[in-house]
Amino acid sequence: MIPAAAFIVTATGVSAFNTDLLDKIDIDLTEEQISTLEELHENKPESREEAKEKLEAVGLTKEIMHELHGAVHEAHKEQHEAIKATIASRDYEAFKEVANGSPIAEMISTETEFNLLADAHEHMQSGDREEAREIFDELDIKGPGHRLEHESRVHYKHDEDSD
Repeated sequence: MIPAAAFIVTATGVSAFNTDLLDKIDIDLTEEQISTLEELHENKPESREEAKEKLEAVGLTKEIMHELHGAVHEAHKEQHEAIKATIASRDYEAFKEVANGSPIAEMISTETEFNLLADAHEHMQSGDREEAREIFDELDIKGPGHRLEHESRVHYKHDEDSD
């Protein structure tokens, strides 16, 4: 595998994911396929048709791309759940391990920031959303209930059904 980011072309464009995810999913990609995905991310094609042609030229059919997208989505979901568990248990060392390569790892890079994030989580669980939002603002994290772009911000949402 290439030690750089790999990318998926979706119906809405090209989105990034860490190549560490490739080790967690059961889909084999050649270096040529990964290189093509990287190229499409760096040099956005003029049209979807152009992207489709480049993908198919290296054997990345619509079916494979759909399978890859689903596998990456599932891996992101599992990582999100693992991150939430480390926050709830206030385990900074485990957080660093499971969050590695994710957008939140870039935003929460010290134990002090992690402890603030854990405080915000506790405030959310106790129903004190205003205090949680103040902490999110301090950490420069767009707060609960908002969808965010993974490239620039972190999405943190309290899952009330998991209590």
